[in-house]
Amino acid sequence: MVCVHVVDANSLIVISQPTTITAGDAFNPPPVVQLIDDTGLVLTSINIGAVAVSIGTNPSIFGQLSGITGLSFPIVAGVAICTGLSINLVGSGYTLQFASLFHGLQTESSPFDILLGPPFKLSMYTYIGVAQGGTPFLPQPIVSIVDKGGNIVDSVSQGTVSVSILSNPVGGILTPSSSYTVWIYQGLGKFFDLKIDKAGGPYVLRFLADSAVVLPGGNKFDTFPFTVSVGPAKTMVISEHPIAAFGGEAFTVQPTITLIDAGLNVLGTQTNMQVVATIYSNPSKGTLLPVVETRSNIIDGLASFKNLRIDAAGNNYELRFAVKTPDARGIYVETGLFVVGPSFNVYIGTLFTVAVVRPPQSAIAGVSHMRFGWF
Repeated sequence: MVCVHVVDANSLIVISQPTTITAGDAFNPPPVVQLIDDTGLVLTSINIGAVAVSIGTNPSIFGQLSGITGLSFPIVAGVAICTGLSINLVGSGYTLQFASLFHGLQTESSPFDILLGPPFKLSMYTYIGVAQGGTPFLPQPIVSIVDKGGNIVDSVSQGTVSVSILSNPVGGILTPSSSYTVWIYQGLGKFFDLKIDKAGGPYVLRFLADSAVVLPGGNKFDTFPFTVSVGPAKTMVISEHPIAAFGGEAFTVQPTITLIDAGLNVLGTQTNMQVVATIYSNPSKGTLLPVVETRSNIIDGLASFKNLRIDAAGNNYELRFAVKTPDARGIYVETGLFVVGPSFNVYIGTLFTVAVVRPPQSAIAGVSHMRFGWF
């Protein structure tokens, strides 16, 4: 009689468990799994299929498993050696899960920890968010000293980090110079008040750590390219202004106001902003007319007034120009940004009409009030 033994149950077991190691470093020795039958014997005849590895329990939530050659390993003689695996984030109680879809088997490792490693490289902790001409970045950049896994090595409180513009296609200036270099404290280098004046891009900043801390992975970090946009109106520049005028006649030179941001970039067209002109110094109680033209929209950063005039002659008039924007009710109110123009004189103009400025007090019908020498 011939007796045939059929293996009807296989298992996947971990024979070399992952051990506690520093973040970003490969497990050493590597995890090893093997296929066994229901008697515990290794199925050395199996040379087909693969084992895929993933994180089972993830105490840091965002921890990531990486592999130098990937996360799938071939089964050779019933064994899969999972080399080059590492986890980036510090945490206690990680587990790895091993699965062979081909054989329909899976298993999980024993818990292990990922520890903070030594300083490895300079990295970015907080990137520049909003960059507007002449306005401090929001938020300000913060760099960090990290281990291989990208964890901040907060034991580092020595050395400095400096910043400079690496890519500068539009000739911007990074200021203030007093903020170019900061100290590293608890693994972080926090910059403050940094800004670039000229709108445009793409800019790239370079951060460079000094040699106080050895960083095998690199002591410099270059930001992603970013663009500096035109910021909010900061200053009003009077580009054109009357130097003299005649009463009741439109100014020969009409006012033009240029709006610029803190970096001296000219604003673009503003849909919800106006510049309003009024008389600031009024020696003769004149009126600025026509009223409808005392408001100007802002086109390509310019508020260009038309047909303005003052009716009463007088010396040392001054015009005031103020920015207004709508409030919650839609009513245009001043923002606090204004400029007063240079003084100018309004002279008596050419004869335009005859007006009675003093009517006769009384008269007798049919009798001339004044006589002119002959009858």
